[in-house]
Amino acid sequence: MNMNARKFGIKKRPLGYTVLSVLFLLEPLIKIIHLKIVTGFSISLLLNTILGWKNIFQVGEYFLLFPLAGVALFKIRRFSYIFLVLIQIYGLLKILTFEPYSWPYFTKEPILLIWGFVVVNLFVLLYLLHPQNRKPFFDATIRWWESKTRYMVDFPCKCHGIKDNGEVGTEAFDTKVLNISQSGAFIKGDHYKKGDKVQVGFQLLAKDYLFTGTVMSVHPFHDSMGMGIQFKTPGLSLFSNIGLIFQLKKAGYKPVDGRS
Repeated sequence: MNMNARKFGIKKRPLGYTVLSVLFLLEPLIKIIHLKIVTGFSISLLLNTILGWKNIFQVGEYFLLFPLAGVALFKIRRFSYIFLVLIQIYGLLKILTFEPYSWPYFTKEPILLIWGFVVVNLFVLLYLLHPQNRKPFFDATIRWWESKTRYMVDFPCKCHGIKDNGEVGTEAFDTKVLNISQSGAFIKGDHYKKGDKVQVGFQLLAKDYLFTGTVMSVHPFHDSMGMGIQFKTPGLSLFSNIGLIFQLKKAGYKPVDGRS
């Protein structure tokens, strides 16, 4: 599970996250197959028995707990991390408080599958608690694999700050767009700080573009300081972003690998 990052981010989704996501999604199926082998009962009997539990919460937990963890891990967001850690802790507590001869195992001691889940849960929990592994959940700027195709450009733009009440500031900041994609842009200068809301306007092939977004990072690029801005794309504005890409191609700009 290599989490080595380049200077400013991770180019590809970590393989470890993908593998764990798939395992979590398949967890109910793995349990059913293992129960069939251990008990000798048919899969239909096992499913009917489990679905017949009076406690709906228990049924939902059996089938949905770890698949939900798989979905959360696939998303890789702040809420995902908190949800994942809580599920791992809950799973460990459930396993460590095993009740002898309780359904669906009917054994005095925890079977091999349960101990396997203990080991996997501990491994996942320790893996998630490592500072390097939890960073992508809390810092969107290093999740490069989520970025759209980026184009190296060099044309002027005007940038305005947006106040907390949503009002666009009157003071314009004249600068340049250094690279741009459907989802954001990198502009020259460090006039704003991370988290600031801004409005970026420019002209391309005689067509005016105006985007609002959030400053996601401030860092050097080609010996100049710059700001990475993520566009806000509500409703039909998404089509304007897609149209921008066609204009960039028409103007002869070439896509580049990676993200600034």
